[in-house]
Amino acid sequence: MAASPANHRVVSLLRLGTQTPALGPEVQILRAASGYDAAAQLLLGPVSALLVDLSRLTPAHAGLLQLARRLEVPVVAFGAVGGALDGAVLASVRLVPAEQVPSALQTLLAENEQAQELPDAQAEDLPSAQIQPMSETELAAEEAEIVDAPAPAAPLPQATTTPASAPAPAPRKPRYVPQAAENPPLRMLSSKELDTLLGGNS
Repeated sequence: MAASPANHRVVSLLRLGTQTPALGPEVQILRAASGYDAAAQLLLGPVSALLVDLSRLTPAHAGLLQLARRLEVPVVAFGAVGGALDGAVLASVRLVPAEQVPSALQTLLAENEQAQELPDAQAEDLPSAQIQPMSETELAAEEAEIVDAPAPAAPLPQATTTPASAPAPAPRKPRYVPQAAENPPLRMLSSKELDTLLGGNS
């Protein structure tokens, strides 16, 4: 885990009495009291490097070196390599003489700064996308395509089924009601009625 170029943090695990290397005001060296303390500083991050004295390491510190490898924190080590740690654990450790520790750390921090600046420089070199305005001919052609575009087909009407209606009842025939005759039927007058009508001159 790389730190900001203006404020590097280096965690150190050294023997008692070992002087911390002076790397300038832009580098902060955090001296860990134990392997657990160094691991906690790595997890807090960001950390630019881990500086260890090999004479201080024991097999219990193998987890510290594995944690630094997983967090991509480079490890700079100095001192005599004992039999406490095997070569696989020390495969990614930069072994340097004690007198070259300051210069080795300065080189490592400079590499970290270059690694951070490279993505920014590549991003600046990328040509920015420019949107070209459309000409009048292109605008007219695009509008023509929109106008001439076929309209979406209307959905077909769904066939609806209606329940069969009951047959209509047959019209009822009107009943014939004989009307009473306007004039009563004629009847024959009796002889008496006829004499009365004729005034008795029959």
